[in-house]
Amino acid sequence: MGIYDEFIDKLPKLDPLDGKTDDYRQKVADHRMVIRSAAEFKQQAGYLAAVYASVRRDKDEIESELSDCNARLAAIETMMFEQMEVEGLRQIKLSDGGTVNRGYEPTAKVLDKEAFRLWCVANGLERSLQLWPSTTTAMCKERMQKGLPDPDGISTQARQKIRYSKD
Repeated sequence: MGIYDEFIDKLPKLDPLDGKTDDYRQKVADHRMVIRSAAEFKQQAGYLAAVYASVRRDKDEIESELSDCNARLAAIETMMFEQMEVEGLRQIKLSDGGTVNRGYEPTAKVLDKEAFRLWCVANGLERSLQLWPSTTTAMCKERMQKGLPDPDGISTQARQKIRYSKD
């Protein structure tokens, strides 16, 4: 018996694609058709579980590869940022028409959660007491542009930022 068994059946069942875009829903429908059209397809839970496990292994492998790719990207970004700084460059035009830009972007870091919570309450944000890091950073950027200090418990820092754009 699971810990939720005594009440889980009383809850309304959520559509697994709830909140997904129409494009994503169509992709799911297309994949269902492809899976069902496979010659070896069996409308059996055991068969579907084996296919699920295979796709999960594929996903785990791709995520591992993506993690490695992100680490390589971070390595080259830091090296490129440092070299562009040494050479006094802020932008490089590439032969493929793309552009690489170097700069800094403000980012907020919560140093004292309680001080920040009290600041939020004092400034009418008690309904938003779970502020995502992106929301906190956006709020700090806006305050910085207005010449206002960081909220209590917050330290805003300059984070290196590399941007690539295709023209």
